[in-house]
Amino acid sequence: MDFQPISPGKAALRIIAALLLGVAALLIAVVFNIILVSLHPALREAPQWVAGLTTHSGMLVGSLAVILIVSRGRVSTYGLRLPTSFPIAAIAIVSCGLSALFNGIGWFLPGEGLSFVAEYSFLQTVLLIWIYASVAEELLTRGLIQSFLAPLTAYGLAIGKIHISVPVLVGAVFFAAMHLMLLTMGIATHTVLFVVAFTFVGGLVAGYFRQHTDSLIPAIVVHALFNVTGSMLDLLWQAQG
Repeated sequence: MDFQPISPGKAALRIIAALLLGVAALLIAVVFNIILVSLHPALREAPQWVAGLTTHSGMLVGSLAVILIVSRGRVSTYGLRLPTSFPIAAIAIVSCGLSALFNGIGWFLPGEGLSFVAEYSFLQTVLLIWIYASVAEELLTRGLIQSFLAPLTAYGLAIGKIHISVPVLVGAVFFAAMHLMLLTMGIATHTVLFVVAFTFVGGLVAGYFRQHTDSLIPAIVVHALFNVTGSMLDLLWQAQG
């Protein structure tokens, strides 16, 4: 899809609007969870996997609500469609390779690090981390935010022959910033900053394939493969420990 050139001022306003839409979706998610807890007070003492399920369910509800409003029902323009292409080999190599690299570096960080599977059974990990979290977080970041910024696709920066557009960059920054909330959970600052860097890179990869396939599906696969690789390496690390 071709877009008319946008002035720097209008581009900045659109970026601000995209970030506000993302925050609005998260606020809806918070309200969703407050309502759930008020209806079922036992959720306050529920296991971690239940908290993860409700959190990502709220994110799905919030993101879909905002997308429906902003797109006026034309959700296909926000990535809810089949991809025009699906370079699965490239997706797998890049996603698994970068995830393995970051997780390998993470093993040598001081402290206990951050385990993605310790509080989950294997089935819970597959369903809630590999699949459900990937869908919910991609719908918010690459679905809502990146798609809203599609008119700015021509702008960005070049890394060699690869063009990283403004929508991809902003989506990745928002995705990475979401993980700063780990600071409220008592996790070491250096570990959180490492996770932020890791998710920023993952966001760039997911956003790149979202942009070049016109669909959220490849981005979800990228996200899932990052999680799968991290979980498998984490299990391996625990087994050796």
